[in-house]
Amino acid sequence: MLLEQHQGRLLPFIRTEYLSYHERRALRGDDSPLAVAFKDPLLRADGLAGDTLGDGLAYFGLSEQKAHRLLCDCHYAGTMTGANVASRLRASTKAGLAERFWEWATGRGDDR
Repeated sequence: MLLEQHQGRLLPFIRTEYLSYHERRALRGDDSPLAVAFKDPLLRADGLAGDTLGDGLAYFGLSEQKAHRLLCDCHYAGTMTGANVASRLRASTKAGLAERFWEWATGRGDDR
């Protein structure tokens, strides 16, 4: 909801797949979706420690692959908006829930 309401500029991270593990974890940008999240006092009070990619991965429980699909420039080509990031986030969350349900239903999950 926070991203959908954001009317300002949003910039994706650039070529995250070419950065080292430590460079990716430290990656940040003033106009990134994670910067928008970190400006929210409720998210900070809930434990969002900062606006780096590492902080976002830890707080939101994102895998590197999901973070890349949500936040890297190679998936937006200059078209990143709060609404389209929110839409992608919802779709990935639904896909993750469906995957976890299927694992549970077939006995292949780890009983999360």
